[in-house]
Amino acid sequence: MNLDDIIMNIVSNSLDIERKAVVQALLEYRGKQKVGGSFTGDADADGFLRQNPLAFLMAASIDRGARAESVWKIPFTLNCRLGHLDPNILSQYTIDQMEAILRSLAKKPRYPRQAAQTIVHLSKLVADEFDGNAANIWLGRSPLEVTQTLDRIWGIGPGIAHMTVRILKDEFGYNPPSESWRKVDVKPDVQVRRVFYRSGIAQDKNESTAVHAARQLHPDFPGLLDWPAWEIGRTWCRESNPNCNECPLRGACIKRETSST
Repeated sequence: MNLDDIIMNIVSNSLDIERKAVVQALLEYRGKQKVGGSFTGDADADGFLRQNPLAFLMAASIDRGARAESVWKIPFTLNCRLGHLDPNILSQYTIDQMEAILRSLAKKPRYPRQAAQTIVHLSKLVADEFDGNAANIWLGRSPLEVTQTLDRIWGIGPGIAHMTVRILKDEFGYNPPSESWRKVDVKPDVQVRRVFYRSGIAQDKNESTAVHAARQLHPDFPGLLDWPAWEIGRTWCRESNPNCNECPLRGACIKRETSST
């Protein structure tokens, strides 16, 4: 082995140690996550999400473009507005009808048309293929089967599908064989990508890079890194004026493109 190879190995080993330290810090922070915590900041809305599988899937499916707490309250608000969340009825709505209802809500999705398409498509899937019971999408099925089913719903995509399965484990007692979690990835949204890049886990801010980094560094369950990176990204590792001094990753992060407050 020549000198250049030796230097490259030393650098590579050093980077691996740094990245593993960040992963460990993420997992330690995740260990502090409160299972059974609030989705919306509203006890009634949270209770409804946990009691109604369709409401949960609906909230997860339209979680894009706005603050999570506001989006996750929409199924509860929609239920109050309609008096039900019956997939057999919702599946009969046109996209225009559902969009009009969503626009009438006090707090509406950022993209009402897209949310309407997702809600109607989800309802049709549940009504037509799962006997009207949204929980049948995951009961007795592997994470891969669940993500593949969710990925068929208009507007969801693999990121939301994988996030949804991870939440099922955390909050709804979904517990398939441990080896099956290898198929569940992070949802590479802007917060996760920013934290991965700034901390040194990923070499750029691309979605595919973030997914690959999680698979490489935590192969038994890549998606386990999703929530801590997301929460850190929106709480401390903000796009501007990040609070590095109080961030849970402060001892391991290499602080790319950041300045402490």
